[in-house]
Amino acid sequence: MVLSQQRAPLVEAIRSYLGEDICRLHMPGHKGREEMPFLSAMADLTEVHGLDDLHRPEGAIKEAQELAAAAFGARETFFLVNGASAGIIAAFLALAKPGDKVILPRHVHKSVFNALVLSGAFPVYVSPAYHPVLNIPVGVSLEAWEEAWKTHPDSKLMFLVHPTYEGITSVDGDLIKKAKERGLKIIVDEAHGGHFPFHPSLPPSALALGADVVIHGSHKTTGSLTQSGMLHLGTSLQPELFQAALSLVQSTSPSYLLMASLDSARRKMVLEGEQKLAETLKLTGKVRDEIKAVKGICLWHEELYTYSEVKGLDPTKIIIDGLELGLTGYQLAGILRESHGVQVEVASNTHLLALFSFADGWEQGDKLVQSLVAISKSCGNRKPLPIAPAGLGLPSPQVVVSPRHSWFAPKKTVPLEKAAGAVCGQLLVPYPPGIPLLCPGELITNQLVDLLLSLRGFDLQWQGLHEPGLKTIQVLA
Repeated sequence: MVLSQQRAPLVEAIRSYLGEDICRLHMPGHKGREEMPFLSAMADLTEVHGLDDLHRPEGAIKEAQELAAAAFGARETFFLVNGASAGIIAAFLALAKPGDKVILPRHVHKSVFNALVLSGAFPVYVSPAYHPVLNIPVGVSLEAWEEAWKTHPDSKLMFLVHPTYEGITSVDGDLIKKAKERGLKIIVDEAHGGHFPFHPSLPPSALALGADVVIHGSHKTTGSLTQSGMLHLGTSLQPELFQAALSLVQSTSPSYLLMASLDSARRKMVLEGEQKLAETLKLTGKVRDEIKAVKGICLWHEELYTYSEVKGLDPTKIIIDGLELGLTGYQLAGILRESHGVQVEVASNTHLLALFSFADGWEQGDKLVQSLVAISKSCGNRKPLPIAPAGLGLPSPQVVVSPRHSWFAPKKTVPLEKAAGAVCGQLLVPYPPGIPLLCPGELITNQLVDLLLSLRGFDLQWQGLHEPGLKTIQVLA
C-alpha cells in the first residue's frame, strides 16, 4: 500500500459516515443533534488567565465542578478528560495499596484491569449469573457477595457495575450497606448511568445508594462529548488523594471543549433532564410495543426481572434478537446498517443493543421499527437458529499471579490449542463492550481454550491480540 500524505483517512471516514444519514442508535448520547455553541476551533483553548486549571481549579472549573456535585448529589466532583477509564484508575490509585484485595464482579470493563496493574491491588472475582439465551450478565447474587466477604475478610475495596452495558443493575442500597458494615470502600462504575439521577422512573444512582466513589462516562447518556466524564465522591474521603491520582492519569493539556461540554450537559440535565427523559421513556415504551408485534423479532426487557439478581433496568436500552428469523445478532445488525441505514450500539452472536437518548424522537424509533418489519418479511422463510449453549458466560477465573506482576513478567507466544495449563500474559478483550475474557495472571484452562476456539468463527473485534485470528496467545514464560 502506497501512503499518500495528501489524504486524511480519518477525516474522510467521518465525512463518509455523516454523508450516509445514518440513524444513530449508539453513543454518544447527543447523537450529533444537540446544539453545542461552544463547539468550534475558536473554543479550543488552554489555561490562560480567566479559564482556570483543571489540575488546580480555583475559578470557572472549580465552580463548574461544584455545580456538578450539587446536581448529582456528590460531596465533590472532578471532571474527566480521559474518559471514565481515567476515573476508575484514579479511584484505585487513591484508595488501594499494592497487595490490597479488591472484591469485584468478573464482568468489569478492561479499565479495571488497568487499574489493578497500576495500583498493584489483587482481584477477588465474583461470578455473575448469565442469561441462558442472551449470554449476558444479569448480576451477582447477594449470597455470592457474602461468600466473597466471608472468604476474604481482609479485603479493602469493593467494585460494582451499575448498570451493565445492557442497562441491567443488581446493585441496591442493602448491598452497599452490608458491604460498608464490613469496612469496605465502595467504588461504582456508573459509566452507563449518568442520567439516573434525573428521572424517578430510572434506577437510583449509586450516590443515592451510599457509594463512596462513582464514575460516570458522561458522553454515553448525558450529552457531553466523547471522552468526557465525571468522578464523584459520595462520602467524606480525602479529595486531595483523588486530585493527585487524577493528575497521574489525565492530560496536562486538558481539552476545554470536553470540559465545556460537561458543564453544558450538566446544566441541560438539571434544567430539562426530567422532561427530556420522560419523552425518551415514552418513546422507548412505544418502540417496544411496536417491536413486540414484529414476527420473528424477540424483545427482551420485563422478562429480565425474573432473575432475582436483577434490581433494575434502564428502559432507554433496547435488546432484541432475530434468532427465530435465522439471524445472529451480528447478521441482524449488519442488515440494519447496510440495507436500512440504522447503526446500533453493539451486536453479539445472539442479540443486538440499540440505545435511545433525549436526542432521539419518533423519527428514529419508527426507523428502527419499520426496518425490523422489513427484515421480518424478507427473512421469514429462514430456518430458526438454535439457542446457544445455556449459561456460557465467563468461566470463573483462577488468578495465580497478580495483574501487576504478570504485566512485567517475561512472556512467550504459544499456539492457542497448546495454551491450557499456562498462565495468561495478555488481555483478550472483545470490544465492545470491553469485558476481558482473559487477563494476565489468570490460569488458562481447557474450558477457556475451547471457548476461545469456538469464537474464531465469529466476526468479533478483539483488543489485545498480537496477530489476527486467535491463533496464538501470550503466556508467562
